[in-house]
Formats: sequence, C-alpha cells, structure tokens
Amino acid sequence: MQASIEQQSFILELQLLDNEIMQANTKLKSLPEIEQLLHIDKRITGANDELSTVKSEADQIALELRRSEVDVETVTDRIKTNETRLSSGNATPKELEQLQHEVITLKKREGELEEIELEIMIRNDAVIARQQHLKLLTLAHFKP
Repeated sequence: MQASIEQQSFILELQLLDNEIMQANTKLKSLPEIEQLLHIDKRITGANDELSTVKSEADQIALELRRSEVDVETVTDRIKTNETRLSSGNATPKELEQLQHEVITLKKREGELEEIELEIMIRNDAVIARQQHLKLLTLAHFKP
C-alpha cells in the first residue's frame, strides 16, 4: 500500500521539523554558556568536596581541643589539690617536699599543655575561617 500525496507531504514536513529540532539541539549543546555552566558546576562540586574535607578536619580539631582542655583541667585540679595539702601542713616533711616537687612538675606540665591547647586553637581558627570562606564561595554561585 502506497501513502497518499497528503500523507507523504505530512511525512516530509515531519522530517523537516525533526531536522530543525536536531539542529537546534546541536546549537544548544555548543553554546558558550553551557561550557561556563559546566565549569561553574565543577567549581561548586570541588568547593563542596573541599568543604566536606574541611568540616571533617574541623571536627577532628574540635575533638583534639576538648581532649586538651580536659588534660589542662586535670593537671590544674591536681595542682590545686596538692597546694591545698601543702597549705594545710598535715603531712610529714618528706611528703611536703614531694608535694612541692610534684606541684613544680605539674605547673611545668600545665604550661606545656596550655601551649599545645593554644596551637590547637590557632589551627581551629584557621579551619573555621577556611570553612566559612568555602561556604561563601558555594553560596555566591547560587545567588539569583
């Protein structure tokens, strides 16, 4: 069975429309804006990946900081306890001498721990600043 002239005309018109659609799609894919959008998307993905890494690092540093704070608290409490015992004088001279020596040693340790804590705080501040910077970068791309 052969198609009527009218049907053939519709088929040719459909083929022309199909060709126009294919040409428009090809032009659309090659627009420079598409390349720019892909580049922006890669930057956003990279920033989000880096943000995730920085967040993990910030969490780790926060844990280190808390441990450091507990260490300093422990040593400080021990110093206070020993100084209270020294002040009371309720010990033998040898015990008092040992307490004095321990207080000196603990104060030295306390200074070292506070120095470590300060270094961790500095790292923490740097990571927080980096995290905020990355958040701003990702948000800047979503502004209308």
